[in-house]
Amino acid sequence: MVFLVGMILFSIGCKLIALLGSYDRHLFFLFQEDSTLLFLDCLAYGSLGAILMDSRPEVLKKFFERYSLPVFLLSCLCLVIPEIAGLGIGMQSFGFSFLLLQSVLVPEFKPFKFLNHRWIVRIGVLSYSLYIWQQLVYVLWPFPKFWFLSFPAILVAGWLSYTFLEKPFFALRSKFRATGNV
Repeated sequence: MVFLVGMILFSIGCKLIALLGSYDRHLFFLFQEDSTLLFLDCLAYGSLGAILMDSRPEVLKKFFERYSLPVFLLSCLCLVIPEIAGLGIGMQSFGFSFLLLQSVLVPEFKPFKFLNHRWIVRIGVLSYSLYIWQQLVYVLWPFPKFWFLSFPAILVAGWLSYTFLEKPFFALRSKFRATGNV
């Protein structure tokens, strides 16, 4: 956990250096807009959330239940303000991590109730397959002016992939888990 907090502080420091332009011209490549150093905090927020979720779920749940509305509103502000002010995505990752944890630990909170709708759940089950196939379908889409029509094709590709590739491997995975080989 100390390592992740260190990553966050280091990345924030790098962002400040980049924002102020306080670096030697020979180090420009370290502070370019897409530099990994500027995104380390984004990875660390999610990792920190996963560690806290695993080690202290009851404490997090009580926190999110007690402060549901303020946490939700502040997290949403963390998503919107950087976009408006051009501050980068560190704050957005922080806000999204809080929203994700809150939606998992307090699913009955009104803004998250729609996530339990059966169509949203089905899309969630297919989300990895959709992620894998979306870029390929979009690149190969023969009608660039009608790019939005590629969405049904992405859904079909994701469903086919999930049904005929992933599901058979789930059964194989459970066999290995039963024998203790994985």
